[in-house]
Amino acid sequence: MFKEIISYNKLKQAGYIKHFYLQLSDLVLDDDTKKFYSLIDASNALHIVRDPISVLKGVAACPHRAELMKVEGSEDLLPFGMFLHQDPFAHFSKHIFYMNHGLTMNTDKQSGVGEGKEMDFLPDINSVEWWLLNYEQTFHDGIMYELLAPSLKNIKLKQTTDFVGEKCFESMCELADYFGFERPKQSDRWLFEQRVSDLKHLTPMILYANERCPLYTEQNSKAPEMNKELVENSIKITLTTRFDGMLYILPELDISSLFELADPVFAVLIESEADALKLLKSPGLLAKIKIYIKDLSQALLKQAKIENTKKFKENDVLAWFEKYPKMRQVMSFIMKQHLLLLRRHKPEIIEGYKYYQEFLKLSKDDEPLDLSSGLNGKSISVTNF
Repeated sequence: MFKEIISYNKLKQAGYIKHFYLQLSDLVLDDDTKKFYSLIDASNALHIVRDPISVLKGVAACPHRAELMKVEGSEDLLPFGMFLHQDPFAHFSKHIFYMNHGLTMNTDKQSGVGEGKEMDFLPDINSVEWWLLNYEQTFHDGIMYELLAPSLKNIKLKQTTDFVGEKCFESMCELADYFGFERPKQSDRWLFEQRVSDLKHLTPMILYANERCPLYTEQNSKAPEMNKELVENSIKITLTTRFDGMLYILPELDISSLFELADPVFAVLIESEADALKLLKSPGLLAKIKIYIKDLSQALLKQAKIENTKKFKENDVLAWFEKYPKMRQVMSFIMKQHLLLLRRHKPEIIEGYKYYQEFLKLSKDDEPLDLSSGLNGKSISVTNF
């Protein structure tokens, strides 16, 4: 986190950005926890909250993507990407996976995500248990609030629903006025109204474009061996979205105007000026890339719709809790600390949580959790929460 701050400060000093922030999402919990959080200045903080049942639905049904790949002749894992001879419409069926953590469901071993790594291509509702007990990533607001309390002075409280659809632009204007950064441009309102999550785990996607690679539609052409040399001698082009910060840090690398894209939310970046010069000298390769990028953007939109059909809903999470009363007891126990800040200062927000209120009805007759004997072989400590 410290290195991240230093990196952003260098960008600020160079004039690429005007402001930056430190995001505290995962909980650090070890012998140095108190020391670590005491070194963080949280005097101006934005705290974004969400219905706990929606949180569980979101993390348990969240798609993930391979970030690295292995190619012949390289001991190192390289940034994951596509090649011109690979059919983007066929590829994505094995590109997105779900972190079901030990649960077996439609698994397949894939090269490119590490040897022996199993990928689950469908989310499993039973993974809710793992996420519920994973206090590093889920349900630790109360702990973090107490750890940061010495420096907390001004806390701006918002809900995730404030950043969805038409509400998003106005919320960002409100935050700009509160924290002192520039308001977003009215001309960008359409972008703030987009669904970020649909493409979050599909982009950015690198295209390794090489003259030796035939276009995937050229049936009779033989594809070269995918090795380190092929990667290193390829022009690197990135299909990303307008949410990508690189568009604003290095706008000169934006070559979107050269391409026909499936949606205006997409953008195309070239890796470097050197790659841009190579592209200008290779009109035949550029023609192939234009076809591929158009198809790739269409394939990404298609796959985003497919992944959305796999997601379960909050009512599915509630049905799961109805089936497992012990997990309801655990959830009720964890919520005592997680909702600490809201219970003290904004109880009306908790009252407005539609699905959590349904959970309270479901668990109203449950006995308090007895942790003396652990839970299903798992050791649970009050201090962990």
